[in-house]
Amino acid sequence: MDAPDATPVEPIVWSKLSGGYFECQVCKYQRHSVKVLRKHCEQHENTVIHRTNVQKICYRYAQSNSQHSQPIPDDIAQPLLESATYALVHSIGYPDQPPPSPPGALQWFQPEDFIMDPTAEEEEIAMSQEIARDVLDVLFDHNSGDDLDGEPPSSESSEDKGEEGNSGYEGFGSGSANFDGSARKKRRLEDLLGLDEDWYLWPDKITCALDTLMHLPQSVFSEKQLDLFLWLLRVLDVRGVPSVRSMKTFCDNVQRLHGVESVLNHGALGHRFYVNNLSQIISQEMSNPAVRPHLSFLPEDAGQHLSEARQAARWLHELPPELATPSTRIGGQEYFTFEPALLTNNRIAVPVRWFTHQNKVFAQCWKLQVVQTYEGPAWQAVTSPLFIVAASEFLRSYPDLLEDMKARPEAYKLPLVSKMHSVYDPCLAISWRWTYSTEAGNPWRVRGGGAQVMAFPIWLYCDDTSGNLSKKWNTHNSFLFTPAGLPQSEAQKEYNVHFLSCWVEKGKKIFGARPSEEADESDGGEDDDDESVADSISDAASEPDPASPPPSPQAGGNLPPCEPASTGSSSKLRNRKGPRQAIINSVDTISRSIRNPIRPGCERTKEETCATSRSYFEEAKIVGTKTNVGKRQTNSGIKDRFQLHFLEQLFESYKGLRGPRAKEKALKTKLASLPENEDGMINPVWRVRGLDAHSDTPVEILHVVLLGFVKYFWRDVIKNQLKNKAPKKDLLATRLSCLDVSRLGLSPLAGHTLVQYAGSLVGRDFRAIAQVAPFVLQDLVTPECYETWKALSKLIPLIWQPQIDNLNLYLKLLESEIEQFLLRAARWTAAWFNKPKFHILVHLPDHIRHFGPAILFATEQFESFNAVIRAKSVHSNRQAPSRDIARVFAQGNRSVAFEIRIKPDQYLMTNFVWRLDSP
Repeated sequence: MDAPDATPVEPIVWSKLSGGYFECQVCKYQRHSVKVLRKHCEQHENTVIHRTNVQKICYRYAQSNSQHSQPIPDDIAQPLLESATYALVHSIGYPDQPPPSPPGALQWFQPEDFIMDPTAEEEEIAMSQEIARDVLDVLFDHNSGDDLDGEPPSSESSEDKGEEGNSGYEGFGSGSANFDGSARKKRRLEDLLGLDEDWYLWPDKITCALDTLMHLPQSVFSEKQLDLFLWLLRVLDVRGVPSVRSMKTFCDNVQRLHGVESVLNHGALGHRFYVNNLSQIISQEMSNPAVRPHLSFLPEDAGQHLSEARQAARWLHELPPELATPSTRIGGQEYFTFEPALLTNNRIAVPVRWFTHQNKVFAQCWKLQVVQTYEGPAWQAVTSPLFIVAASEFLRSYPDLLEDMKARPEAYKLPLVSKMHSVYDPCLAISWRWTYSTEAGNPWRVRGGGAQVMAFPIWLYCDDTSGNLSKKWNTHNSFLFTPAGLPQSEAQKEYNVHFLSCWVEKGKKIFGARPSEEADESDGGEDDDDESVADSISDAASEPDPASPPPSPQAGGNLPPCEPASTGSSSKLRNRKGPRQAIINSVDTISRSIRNPIRPGCERTKEETCATSRSYFEEAKIVGTKTNVGKRQTNSGIKDRFQLHFLEQLFESYKGLRGPRAKEKALKTKLASLPENEDGMINPVWRVRGLDAHSDTPVEILHVVLLGFVKYFWRDVIKNQLKNKAPKKDLLATRLSCLDVSRLGLSPLAGHTLVQYAGSLVGRDFRAIAQVAPFVLQDLVTPECYETWKALSKLIPLIWQPQIDNLNLYLKLLESEIEQFLLRAARWTAAWFNKPKFHILVHLPDHIRHFGPAILFATEQFESFNAVIRAKSVHSNRQAPSRDIARVFAQGNRSVAFEIRIKPDQYLMTNFVWRLDSP
């Protein structure tokens, strides 16, 4: 028996071509040319692209004829619409099956004899059919076992249903209806299409839970674990469980739409690394209801009270005004800095900095005076003295004032506020051209489009950690940050630590335009009493992206506060040529070592360091100056390792050549291949506006105090003071174990461990030792050692003070205790001052005044985050670890941000636009 003829195609939709192909006229009209065989025509008509094109054509036709056609009566239109809708949905949900082929010769092992995995196109068709059948169930109360003739329900039957029928129709859109009956046992349509606003962004609850589980920042969830978990859900008869492939596809798509982008960068030294988009991370933080209420964007004048970074001098007084928050909203108007504004009593002034005092907004303002210029009367700003204006005294913002002055010049009889000519500093008796704003106002007003613009300061941290779980060291240099506007209680949470970038290469922390120079001193488990003399800190200043939010203090392990990009305190008497030559401690050297650490020395300046670095290039352009440049770097203490990469190329260019002419020629050839701008070969940290790497690198108290002084002294007690004194060691262990530390919030101490393994202790062990040492060391060590321990134990609580009620008294007390500690350490032995951390400590009072309590720039939360980085590194295939780690953290950032279930208009649709480039 022959197979029946195939159903003819619609000539309006399809045009026949040669070779048995048909072309879809609907898609061709929409510039999507589709040519298929006859058997694939119906399959194409069920695709999303075709149905979308049909809707577009119908919409355009309806729009063009809407003015010329008469509306169809409802009694006629309703049955037609229902019939057409039912026929369309029914054809999709229950497509006509092609007739079977006539039986032929018996053949074995044909493809149809095996169960094959469906293709992606077949899965899409199956899903479309399932959705269509559910639509029939919801809208038309259709059951696959009934209505096989394909007749649509009549309008009377719909009306006979009464309220039940209406609730079914409303349930399609709102998802709030509760249907009964066997026809409604399938999943709701809103679950299939993801219309449930409670799980917006995810199609359903299961996908949301799986996405969150896969990308928790503090843990790692592998693909094999996901496959096992999905298998378990299917075994438990959970419906709607996605596949591993669909979950990965969904996560990739959502990440592209709403996630953080990992951007490939090419470093100036030739390496490649990935950086997570800082502006997108900030956008998520600003939209996150768990973070946004805690953020502060204005500094606070709290008098002598100091507990937050916003109350310190750096943010309140020292940060350049053009980098601080430029706008504030007063009375429904946006006021920007460096824009003249009308005040009460007919005063006109220029606000230059916004701040708060007792929860009220104030402004530091420049006075304005009229000056005569070649172009007529204009305004000149006077920078000193600043005067304070309350927000309640502002009457008109710059645009309103300018418009009113143009409309009523006779009422003001003053130059237009857009005619800003110059700035005058009476203290220095100098003036300069006005460049802070244009006639349109502050550049941020134009770029913000009328929105409020706020600065987002951050604490930026750079350090290295091992990417291995084993003891074999595998250097991963990472950049992390946390918002500086958060209070202490929130800033210490690991939730608010964000990953920026990671570079895997031993001995380098240079990220092109995001450098962080190498820290040579290690505070690991090995004893470094001797090595610390030779291997001390050199250059660990890190800096934000040049196009970043306002620069904030940079935290990092073992950071020298005054000597970034320099050899710093490592330039001291030392010699490694042989065991017979040792360090010569003369009387003068010891005397200087005792006197100098008590007070900070002369601070370096940014200009001095840059000028010295440029002079190295000038000297390196001469053949045979490598030794002289090295001596100058040692004597001056300024050694830029970023610049050293290019200097070494110059020195190596003529190495091995003979004759001055050959060497000169090779050197000139190499110079021609280097960047023309020599400043581009100097550490980019010096090009960041508003950042001085010398003064903006605060003392890191974790490594300086706990992993510095406490560690040094405890190892000295065990290895020197109690050397070959087993009974005293046992007594010390017994005292530690018997000491009641419950009131200190500590677990009972393991005395034997603290004594036996003194060389392998970690930060939490030294934190406990610092609090109990004076009580357990009495009569076991020398009097000088014991006095030093007492001074240190008295100093540590002052340093870890979270809140300062009277700043001046506190700093005076802190300086006194630091001096007493250093003097007692010198009385014990002057050899301690070979360690640079004793020199760094004297800068702590200045940093507390500038940045806030030392606990704010302590790095405990960043150090604990190293375990998270290590876990991500272990699950990378090591082919591109910087990319793998960055992308995993980017996914985790999205997961943490979106795991709070809120409505889309409160989160994803928040219209925050963050620009990182300065005006």
